[in-house]
Amino acid sequence: MRKVAWVHTHMKFWGGGNRQVIEVASRLSAKYDLMMFMGPTSQLTEQRLSQARLRFSVHSFLSTNSPIYWSCMPLANRFAASRLRESLSEYDAVITSYLSANMIASAAHDNVLYYCFEPFSLFYNRTAIRSLTPSNRLFWEPLGRLYRSLDIKATRRAKSVLTIDQYTSDFIRRLYGRQSLVTRSGVDTVFFSPRTDTRPGFEKYSGKRVILSQTHGYSYFDGCEYLLCAAASLKRRHPGVHVIFTSMFTNPARLAFLESLARGLGMASSVEFLGFVDEGLLPYYYALADVVVQPAIDINTLLTVKEAMSCERPVIVFEGGPAEDIRGADCGMVVPKQSATRLAEAMDAILGDRGLAARMGRNGRRRAIDLFSWDSVAANVGATVDAALRS
Repeated sequence: MRKVAWVHTHMKFWGGGNRQVIEVASRLSAKYDLMMFMGPTSQLTEQRLSQARLRFSVHSFLSTNSPIYWSCMPLANRFAASRLRESLSEYDAVITSYLSANMIASAAHDNVLYYCFEPFSLFYNRTAIRSLTPSNRLFWEPLGRLYRSLDIKATRRAKSVLTIDQYTSDFIRRLYGRQSLVTRSGVDTVFFSPRTDTRPGFEKYSGKRVILSQTHGYSYFDGCEYLLCAAASLKRRHPGVHVIFTSMFTNPARLAFLESLARGLGMASSVEFLGFVDEGLLPYYYALADVVVQPAIDINTLLTVKEAMSCERPVIVFEGGPAEDIRGADCGMVVPKQSATRLAEAMDAILGDRGLAARMGRNGRRRAIDLFSWDSVAANVGATVDAALRS
């Protein structure tokens, strides 16, 4: 059995890209002798890694969530690469995911496959950078100028580049001058399926028109403010409108901002910020929703759209990566980025026509089953690993 390593940044949070890494790696481990090397973990992600029967080693105590790390990234990466070089020498190929794991892997091994879920937005996306507070912009803009070349060099050194959708693949080609294989993201269509039973405590939502949105820390990139403004404009036509936000983790400053915005919009009693929701409860929240809205501006790694489709819920997204999942399939609506007006129109259309919502839900479930299995995603990645091993 050929030996393959997977170098990842950190596993501090469960969801999004980390979930994709575990789902794919667990399937590849049946084909290869696979070992994972990563930064800090959490109790929950270690539990998930164990459940997936994945072997892993933590090679660094610093996380890319730490300002200390970013302040000394080249030095930290050089240290990590020197620690990993001997271990990785035993492996025939190395998969890596996320900046700056790509830099570490390319410095420690010659046969690297870069699974690029998205080029780091705070280095390359002007909209993302402009959204920062002045102090954060003062921190990130110089770092981007200093470190972009390191990321580009590491990505160009990789034997192959993979990504999750055509939108990101086009960005990778423009930015790095590299072609990339689109593997898609997957969804467990058995676990994420329509539920007819309800959870204790959900009675409070009786008579509500629930709009569900999952976020990555209630960040600007999640488009939360656009959803709040759109929902507020629908209160007269749909008095029962109730928005539920979940989040992989909580950013206190962003949460305080959104709570203040909700009060100003008269939505204080019509919105909930639940924070992290255990995966076992997610299908019940999808079942509760009349529509799932994912107005993300520059986050493509959340699996919400596919999970909602698999749970037979209509979805609304902004133009971008997630739009590929539903375009032309009559399972939801795509609206222009950062348009609360167009978002409100789409929500009104679905909330006002239960027949339309039901048809979109059925079509979405069918599409999820046909296109978005984790087995097919892992097979796409495995084919690229096989090619790297043959070379």
